[in-house]
Parts: sequence; C-alpha cells; structure tokens
Amino acid sequence: MFHHFHGVGHTSGQGSISSDQFAEILDWLQQQYTILDAHDFQVAALSGTLRPKDICLSFDDALRCQFDLALPVLKSYKIKAFFFIYSAPLCGIDNYLEIFRDFRNSSFENIDEFYIQFFSQVKGEIHKTYDTYMKVFLDSHYLGDYPFYSGNDRWFRFLRDQVLGPELYHNTMIKMLDMHDYKLSEASKRLWMSENHVAHLFKNGHLIGLHSFSHPTAIRQLSRTEQKTEYQKNKAHLCKLLGKTGISSMSHPCGDYNADTLSVLNELGIKIGFNSSMAYVENRGPLEIPREDHANILKQLTK
Repeated sequence: MFHHFHGVGHTSGQGSISSDQFAEILDWLQQQYTILDAHDFQVAALSGTLRPKDICLSFDDALRCQFDLALPVLKSYKIKAFFFIYSAPLCGIDNYLEIFRDFRNSSFENIDEFYIQFFSQVKGEIHKTYDTYMKVFLDSHYLGDYPFYSGNDRWFRFLRDQVLGPELYHNTMIKMLDMHDYKLSEASKRLWMSENHVAHLFKNGHLIGLHSFSHPTAIRQLSRTEQKTEYQKNKAHLCKLLGKTGISSMSHPCGDYNADTLSVLNELGIKIGFNSSMAYVENRGPLEIPREDHANILKQLTK
C-alpha cells in the first residue's frame, strides 16, 4: 500500500518515499513474492486461486505525486496496480485531510513541532477533559496495529477522530493555517490528480477502485445512509469519468469500516476490498483483504 512520494515538484513529508526508494521496494518484493497485475490479483482472489506468495500493489487517495513519481517506475517494471480514488478533489471540492497533512509537513521544521502546537491548541479547546482523554488513550493502545506510527502520531489521530470530531478538528486546524499564513489555493493545485490523470491510468491498464467520495477518517461513525451516499457518489463519479459501470474494487479510508459499510459495498456490487493494515480480522471476507504499508516494507529493507 502506497500513499506519498517526494521528488521534483513534491516536497518530502512524513512517510513519503522517493522514486528510487520505490524501485528498491519493488526489487525486494520481486525477490520475495510474485507481484500480480491488479486485474489478475482480483480474478485470483475471487476464484480462490491466490497462491501464498501472490501480492499486488495499491495506491490510495488520487495523489498527484503518485502519477508524477510512482507511475513512471510502474511503467518501467511493467506492473499494473490498483488506484483507489476518492472523488471530492477531482470534483473541485477541497479535502482538508490532505491539505492539513501538507500543512503539517511544509509549515514546520518537523512533525513533532506541529504536534506540540496542535496539542497545545486542543488543550485550550477542551482543557477540562484533556487529561482524562489522555488516560483513555493510553489504556486503549489506540492504533497499536500500526507500528510505523509514533506515540504522537497515535495521540494526534485519537484526538482528531475520537475526541474532536470533524467540525471541531477542522476549526482547530483552520486557526493554525491562518496563524501560519498557509496558501490554501496553491496547495490544492499540486496535491491531487485531475480527472484526466485518472482516465490515463485506466486507459493504461491500471484498475480504478472506490475510496469514498469525501474520505471520512472514521466512516463507521456515519449512519448507514450516510455511508451509502459516500460510496454511491464515488462510484457514480468514477463510472461517468471512465465510461464504465463495472467498478468492483475499493479500499477502506483509514482502514475504518463496520458491518454497515460491508453491507453497502455488497449492495453496490463491490467484489473486493482492502484494509490498511495486516491486523487480524475474524472471519475475514473478500472486502477485508489485508495490506502492508510501504513504511513497514522499507524498514525490512534497511535492517
């Protein structure tokens, strides 16, 4: 599973890799596994003929850096991948999840400098309950299945998704953007692919799948109706863009879902779905295929 890349036109950030590092990962994977093209992986997964060493490559979030920096490497290795696309940015609707990530990485010396300021800001917002939530967080081992997250990474995500909620988190971050004079319009133009980029991927044999419309970070907190709207709008947009009706793959934004999500995806004809970690799932179905984050693979390379 891949997200962010750095290189010409794209700054380095937390978790990003270069084209050269991507190629090193592919070389290592080819020595250890059999990399299948996305279509072949899907057919094998659904027919029950996947072999233990069969894997595929997937990219989430429709990021422009994937098109500019990862796609040429894929072409040189002659590999076709899954690209899971959320629609809002392609429809001209800014998605602040990615904008806030860019702000964290571009406006501070390092990510922990951002966290210091963010935690201070949040403590000012919810000062009476901040320490109580900290105890709940520590007792819960929140996101313990993601070993590449630091303690501050996990505490930030806990505050964002379990304490603040979308509205208060958004307002807190907007205050910080204003404090740092962050140029929102300039960032939007360089962060995401366009519809033409996605169409190019499709025409060149890569599989395009769903990733929700607006990329909620905790989709299980939405009602079933709201979840269905997220995926219906996502599918309708991509089907219209690509001139097809048979989109049948997806990945779960932030690895978050519940029984309602799986029911909605089945109704929409989605056959195969991917998690965002290798965590154990009881009675795992075809909409819950585990994925390894590239950060964990990179650690194995550098041991």
